[in-house]
Amino acid sequence: MSSIYREPAVVRRISQRSSLKRITSNSTIAAAVMVLAALIALVVANSPAHEVVREILEVQMSFSFGMIHAHMALETFVNDFLMAIFFLLVGIELKYEVTVGQLRKPRQAMLPMLAAVGGVAVPALIYLALNASTAPHGWATPIATDIAFALGVM
Repeated sequence: MSSIYREPAVVRRISQRSSLKRITSNSTIAAAVMVLAALIALVVANSPAHEVVREILEVQMSFSFGMIHAHMALETFVNDFLMAIFFLLVGIELKYEVTVGQLRKPRQAMLPMLAAVGGVAVPALIYLALNASTAPHGWATPIATDIAFALGVM
């Protein structure tokens, strides 16, 4: 008989879940994870490892839902489906805050609205200023990253 005492599996799972919940509910940790992920993405994108990531994103996937069949690359799935779900959830949360939440009063909503306009206009203007000599095809790219970092900070 072993003299080592182990907690029952249910107790271990609950304590693991509560520590995971503590970590994920901490906005400081969430913001740090976002910044760390962005830094890792920048390093990978500017290193030879970007070819491996490109190959992963080009992996073909197939889905079937009854009569509906879809065949696409992983990158297309992320861009077309997961990003749509992300922005749907952002829209639902924004609607809640404007109708019954902290932004229901126009005075309280003014600063976030100005920040949102600045979050769209400033990155686009910086991109256009830095790329004035070329065709402005990628100006919307820096705009889309603003919302993810804003949610990480909130």
